[in-house]
Amino acid sequence: MSAAVDLVSRGARVAVLESRPRLGGRATSYRDRVTEEEVDNGQHVLFGCYHETFRFLRRLGVERDVRLQDSLAVTSVDHDGRPIRFRCPHLPPPLHLLGALIDWDELPWSDRVASLRLLAPLRHARRGAGAPALPVSSETTEVRETVTQWLVRHGQGGEVRRLLWEPLALAALNQSADVAMAGPFLRVLGALSGSGKQDSAVGLPARPLEQFYAEPARRYIESRGGVVRTRARARVSLTDNRRMGVEANRQSFTAPTLIAAVPWHGLARLFDPPPPALTGIMRRAAAMTASPIVTVHLWFDGHVFLEELFTGLLGRTTHWIFDKRGMFGPSASHLTLVSSDAAAIVERSNAQLVEVALADVRRVVPMARSVALKHTLVIRERHATFSLAAGQPERPDTRTAVRGLFLAGDWIETGLPGTIEGAVVSGHRAAAAAFQDLRT
Repeated sequence: MSAAVDLVSRGARVAVLESRPRLGGRATSYRDRVTEEEVDNGQHVLFGCYHETFRFLRRLGVERDVRLQDSLAVTSVDHDGRPIRFRCPHLPPPLHLLGALIDWDELPWSDRVASLRLLAPLRHARRGAGAPALPVSSETTEVRETVTQWLVRHGQGGEVRRLLWEPLALAALNQSADVAMAGPFLRVLGALSGSGKQDSAVGLPARPLEQFYAEPARRYIESRGGVVRTRARARVSLTDNRRMGVEANRQSFTAPTLIAAVPWHGLARLFDPPPPALTGIMRRAAAMTASPIVTVHLWFDGHVFLEELFTGLLGRTTHWIFDKRGMFGPSASHLTLVSSDAAAIVERSNAQLVEVALADVRRVVPMARSVALKHTLVIRERHATFSLAAGQPERPDTRTAVRGLFLAGDWIETGLPGTIEGAVVSGHRAAAAAFQDLRT
């Protein structure tokens, strides 16, 4: 959608073909049959440093539908029920992060002093955050070590890792800090330490994703002469490894330029037959593994809410609770619970997942203990993000060996993990490359 919006804004003629009934792929919403609410297929969080995403949203006129903090503030509940609050002071980055660590009473003084060792690495990551490749030190060590190994090498003790860095890595990378490689994490740290005072702030969409950006993007494209079709499963064929034909719903046409914005696990199904020039990319895409996310929606028959719109859970199966009052109004008693890096639980039954989620809620939200559960919904996104573990294949560039064929998606090499920002960045890069191709 970001690629199409960018291209029509440049005056290109664009057709968007989406195989599903709704736009958005892994970032969409649909109507729950019982409550009639629009629910997201997973809780999506933005950061203020998502500059390309906010440029996309401003173009659509919907940037005000993001509830963005003034500065980073996160409340978590420890395994013993104790609330832990992390607040960044109003200092220039990256001093705001370091200042918060030094002033954080939850940490022993040894960890607070050790946080100063991150000043140089954060400045280095900040310089690399806008570069097209991963921010890599002169030793290139971080491309060979996990997030945990990188943190230990920079003197970060066990308590600060447990309370801050490991939850941040899990939220940003959808993978344990013990498994995910350090490069994408450094890219995240560099972006969070950007020059803007809100770069590290958390933002939540105030509307379901389809209403938030997907349908506004459709309207933007169609108002400028573009075409958007859902339930249109496309198949692409190539002649002489160059000229592309597209067939969707028994309708065929040729396209001088095509952007394949499917996820890595859907790339091979797009082509009939698979072109030899893409054999290497398809082989790497097929070898990529996924990291799932499980989301459990709970509706209560009475007033249940959080003090804040989201809360982290430490040492539990559920990692985050989101209060949907920010989306559905003050009377909503709807909590969304998210388990990242959920390979260990994704195959459990709905009843088992609801039982775990409800138990976690009732441990940290006392009012939920006396209120009946009215409705539940479990969403498993088995291909939520691509794995960032060691040994994963190299991610492809937006340009391919086929003239006029470009790739977009969060899995394309942007240096970022599988996030909305990664998807938008890839879309904008693909649009720029496609437009240049059209002009030559």
